[in-house]
Amino acid sequence: MRSSVITLGIITVTFFGLLILLTRQAGQSNFKLNAQEMHQQVQKMDYVIQPGELTRMAGYKIIDLRAPGLSVPRHLQDTLTIPMAQLLDAKYQAFFEQRSPKVILAYDPTHAHAAWMLLTQLGYENLFVMSPRENY
Repeated sequence: MRSSVITLGIITVTFFGLLILLTRQAGQSNFKLNAQEMHQQVQKMDYVIQPGELTRMAGYKIIDLRAPGLSVPRHLQDTLTIPMAQLLDAKYQAFFEQRSPKVILAYDPTHAHAAWMLLTQLGYENLFVMSPRENY
């Protein structure tokens, strides 16, 4: 009887130990910046660029979040159309890890800023948002 109580005690302690380890991991985030740091980044607004600034950015790529029918006209080179719903797909991870500047463009500026914030929080760098302007 005593050995079964000890065994049950060991199993119970092990179970709760594993439960504690799992719940600690579940509460951790993959975000690289906390809320205050992200707020400071947003307040700077240094990630928003004007269309004319593209000529000074060597090797830039445009990320067009708009639907393929509404995508960027031909005069903007190096454009990659990524629907907002697919932004975090694994097939784009290597692209976002590149050091080249990436300029986010969307029909609704809110989507462009949301994509910038999400990608920045995940640790990707050299991200910019194109300032809204008609007739891109």
